[in-house]
Amino acid sequence: DVTAEAFDRIVYSLRSFVRAIAAPSHPVIILFDDLQWADQSTLDVIVMLVTDAENNSILFVGCYRDNEPSAELEQTLLTARNTKVPVTEIRLGELDGDAVNDLVADTLHLSPHLTQSLSVSIHAKTRGNPLFVVQLMKSLYDDKLLRYSASARRWTWDIETIQAESIADNAVDLMLEMMRSNSDEAQWVLRVASCLGSKFEEKAIRMLYLSIDNDPSGALLSQILSSLVEDGLLLPDGEGFRFAHDQIWEASYSLTPEAEREVMHMELGRELLRRARAAGKAEFETMLFAIVDQINHGASELTDPDEKVQVAELNLLAGEKASRACAFLPASVYLLQGCVFLDEGNSWRDHYELSLRLHTALGEVQVAHGDNESAILSLEPVLKQGKTIRDQLRAQNAFMLALIAKGELNDAVQRGLKVLEQLGESFPANIDEATVREELDKTEALIQGKTIENILQYHLIADENKIAAMKFLTVTARIAYNSNQTFFSLSVLRMINISMVNGLCPESSFAFASAALLLCNFGRRDLATHCADIALALLKKFNGQYEHVVLLILGLSIHQYRQPQQACLDRLRQAGRLAIASGDVMWAIATIGFVAFNEVYVIERGKTLQDVEAEMRAYIQEWSSYRHFSMDFVMLSFQAVLNLVENTSDDANGDPSVLTGEAMEQEKALAAFEEMNLITLKREMLHLRMYLAYLFHRYDLAAELYNRYKEVAKVSQIFPTVEVVSATLYSGLIAAAMLQRGGDMAVWRPIACEASSKMKEWAEKDSAWNFSHRHALLRAELAAVDGDHNVAVEAYQEAMSAAATHSFVNDHALATERTGLYFLQNSYIAEAVKHLQQAKSLYEEWGSQRKAAHVARMVPLDSSM
Repeated sequence: DVTAEAFDRIVYSLRSFVRAIAAPSHPVIILFDDLQWADQSTLDVIVMLVTDAENNSILFVGCYRDNEPSAELEQTLLTARNTKVPVTEIRLGELDGDAVNDLVADTLHLSPHLTQSLSVSIHAKTRGNPLFVVQLMKSLYDDKLLRYSASARRWTWDIETIQAESIADNAVDLMLEMMRSNSDEAQWVLRVASCLGSKFEEKAIRMLYLSIDNDPSGALLSQILSSLVEDGLLLPDGEGFRFAHDQIWEASYSLTPEAEREVMHMELGRELLRRARAAGKAEFETMLFAIVDQINHGASELTDPDEKVQVAELNLLAGEKASRACAFLPASVYLLQGCVFLDEGNSWRDHYELSLRLHTALGEVQVAHGDNESAILSLEPVLKQGKTIRDQLRAQNAFMLALIAKGELNDAVQRGLKVLEQLGESFPANIDEATVREELDKTEALIQGKTIENILQYHLIADENKIAAMKFLTVTARIAYNSNQTFFSLSVLRMINISMVNGLCPESSFAFASAALLLCNFGRRDLATHCADIALALLKKFNGQYEHVVLLILGLSIHQYRQPQQACLDRLRQAGRLAIASGDVMWAIATIGFVAFNEVYVIERGKTLQDVEAEMRAYIQEWSSYRHFSMDFVMLSFQAVLNLVENTSDDANGDPSVLTGEAMEQEKALAAFEEMNLITLKREMLHLRMYLAYLFHRYDLAAELYNRYKEVAKVSQIFPTVEVVSATLYSGLIAAAMLQRGGDMAVWRPIACEASSKMKEWAEKDSAWNFSHRHALLRAELAAVDGDHNVAVEAYQEAMSAAATHSFVNDHALATERTGLYFLQNSYIAEAVKHLQQAKSLYEEWGSQRKAAHVARMVPLDSSM
């Protein structure tokens, strides 16, 4: 089935290639002419190349007629002007008298003062149109009004005769007069070539020429083509020719009266089809586009129902071939035309397979080039007329992708559920946590005691319905993670069950990786580790299919518990690179979003928030054009980083927790998340705001945001681990802060104690590297609440030391700040000043100038108190 993945993979490869060959010492110059005729795919590639933030050694030159740009080109130009890429516009008008004289003098190898009279006459007749000037000079030469004098050894002309000569008013009419002076055979070649387009294959013109000249050598045709090249009408182009100028093509096309053009196109198409089929399958495949283009241009001449069906089949073949080459817009034109040729009332009855393939392929390519509304309309007949669920599977998949692109995730999940029910995989209407836990217990019993070697020896799935179900479960699970996480949980567990009972398939690796994420959230991390190991082993068994997905899921779950969190960041980036290389843009953007989200809380040794900001800017510039909801992950994290780096928020009260600024507008984004039921994004926004509010000592607001976060979290229970860790840490810190401010002991004490208990468990059972300093900080804050000075000081010291040793610079800064505030509250001013100044330095090392300034304002002016 067709998606945009192959096109995205080509764009990524092309951009990487240009980066590799372009350098300041040898920059690359790319020239495109006639951009007014460029299709959307070409324009998209151009934008991605010229806006590539990682390539400063490319010069793009684009030429187009500004009096007839397409809407797509105008939008592309607007996009280019709105980027930081320097854009220079050079408008070329008509040639003035001096320029025409220079051109004439240079052409005739004479001094400009000798050609003045001739150039004045030429300028008056052509008004400085460059093509018209050249063609008029050729016409004067052909009419012997401009000739070379052997005696004078220079070009001469009779200016009075030239001025009196009646000459066409424009270049097209002038060229028509010149063309009509050619032989009948040459005019036939020009007429046929212009019907084939502004570019044409020599093979096509030779096939068609056989209809008027049976000489298989085509000697006369070769002479004609050479003559047209010498006359400047045609230019060699690869294995064919192109018209030297679009107005020359227009003039050639005008040789055929308008009323006769459709008939001629149809005759050419039929002749090409007959001769290409006779020449064999390879020749037919080569000439397919030329054949179909000609027949489609003569569509009104088609009256025979059988021939219409034959032409619909040809359009299907052309559409499928174009889509394989990632030319999705031309493919959609062919496929739509194929649908038009079929009798709408009877096509599904009389030509079921053809109707099925046409409508399915049309919907797929429309999704691929972003025309989702049209795709839904094209696919609906398949879903109504398809005889079996297997006939509908491709259409259902494309329909779901269209809904996802529109942000209608719930509708996509519901559609997936209906398809799965038809495949024999039904789910309860109401799924609660108790149901998930019950299924989790059953799954654990299936896996428990099975070694990796045991599972790798399982047979492959033979049931085609189960294979199809695994594919649809994979798609729906990926969607449901953001909108319906109880279904995500149940679909993952169902995939494990199918793999263990019915056999393995490539999607089994996704299932076991997702089970690891699920098990992490239910605290069963030993089993999660086993599932992760199984997923990695299955990747090898199935040659790395779903590798980017599996690496991302594991990098967000069990690996963040059991491996240093800083190391997980590079693994997540690796998953993103693999996703890009495989053309899975949806997963690539999701990966980038998770990398950005992780970098707010965990930063690699030697990096600063400024580095993170630069990385996020590069992501946004490279991927924002894809308009995928996962980009909102990046924008959320980007605005949070901007709020940390400096005071750039647009909030009137200077609230650093308000995510409004360069990257996004908080309330507008929140309304969009709620409208599209993007629960995960709504939760992440609250989580980031809660974190920022606590960090800048807005404790009451932080407590309010925590309560809101907790409510949203009840309906979306499957979190990436970094969020689980951060939410646990900051819920405990907020609770401790509220207790210190006289908050309700019955409300906040259990929250603080639970957070501390979890951190202790994780530090002891999973990774002291990741969790010991966080547990120590929570323990210190609780001791401060209880007034246990010795325990508090000892725990603060442990938190600072462990965070420093394990390279968590932001956590080190926070622990040092909390230590300073504790000393300040207990009147140990010298210690308070020392620690607060150190915290300021650490926040600066992290890259948060805004937080460093916030801490600086807390340092007592008189440290001798």
